[in-house]
Amino acid sequence: MKGSLALWCKKAGDSVDGHSPSLELHFNYWQANTGKKSTDALDMGVLIHDLRVFDEIKIYFPGKIDRKNILDLSSELHDRKTLSAVFNDTLEVGNDHTYCEDEKKKICFQAKSGDTVRFHVMRMNVERDIRIMPIEETDGQEGTLITIENSFLRKFKEIGEHYFRVRFLLDSESLTKLFRDKINPKDQIFSSTFLSLDTLEFRLNERRNFGEKLREEYENGSVPDIRAVHYFLIRDINTELVRAHAEYRKMRKLEPNLWDGYVQRIGDVSPNEMVIYHWRAQASEKSGNVQDFIAYAAFRQPNSLGPIPVASFVIALGSLGSGVFSLFYYLIQRLRSIDPIAVEANKQSFYTSLCATLIALALHVHYIFGQRSCTFLSFCVRSYLERLGHNFGVDFPN
Repeated sequence: MKGSLALWCKKAGDSVDGHSPSLELHFNYWQANTGKKSTDALDMGVLIHDLRVFDEIKIYFPGKIDRKNILDLSSELHDRKTLSAVFNDTLEVGNDHTYCEDEKKKICFQAKSGDTVRFHVMRMNVERDIRIMPIEETDGQEGTLITIENSFLRKFKEIGEHYFRVRFLLDSESLTKLFRDKINPKDQIFSSTFLSLDTLEFRLNERRNFGEKLREEYENGSVPDIRAVHYFLIRDINTELVRAHAEYRKMRKLEPNLWDGYVQRIGDVSPNEMVIYHWRAQASEKSGNVQDFIAYAAFRQPNSLGPIPVASFVIALGSLGSGVFSLFYYLIQRLRSIDPIAVEANKQSFYTSLCATLIALALHVHYIFGQRSCTFLSFCVRSYLERLGHNFGVDFPN
């Protein structure tokens, strides 16, 4: 992972009725289904034990992220099946309450277990309730400081635990690479099917990864007692976990029909084709706090090049063989001083075969390595063919 997420707060006071700031954190990393039009996403849930002792909550994201990439997930949680699935418990959606004059609606609802209110789910207006500030370190590393405003936290007057949940959409390669790296085998160009290694790393409050500006912001605030961190990694079922930094607590296939509403805003996601892995850290009685958290996992994933690159490679080999035969035949005819018309015909045949070989190879490389590699190779191929054509007395077509 490039950097580390961080969380700290600004306290409302030294204490309220002897309470210090404490919370529990939930993270879900959704990796897009293979071959589907979807995006990776990181969900973050914060369970606040006593809202009164918090003045602001600060979240550092280790990359440049826009406000449009941050979504409030309270509407997804306002559903009995989804609420129960997210918390792996039997919960009911209770009464809406806390009327907001600015928004002309109620901005909180109860999560209940039987007649007991377990916690209150807070509805957040991303445009109004959070403040975003970019941070650029001296080494050029970019990050984003997200502040949950005091004006938002003060809206809620109920005694008890409060919960909010947001989603960071990782809809670009630069954002995805903050958490993921894909390693392809060196001989993939010669294989129709190969295994790649996909590594995912998640870090929270890893201070050795903090830049100077982040460290300054972090030390100016207060670190709440993090009682537990739950990290869930959800990815395609057609992969194999080959190594991890620590043993996961639980693994299961996502339940059909429970998650459909929750993942709608990610894209074309098929929960029934995904597996969920669960890691967690809990505060010990001695420390009372999870100071940092890291989860690393590597997956082996099968990849197929598909019919076009395979066919292009076969054509390239066939054309190369034909070209080599034409070249030798051409040289033999020159040595024997055979009919110049036949010599010219073999020269043209060799040049045509070479063109086909290089064009097929360019197509093959395009499907494996992408547009940039193909563009560079096409430039090299054209330059080489123009020079070769000049030597053979053949004009290269525009």
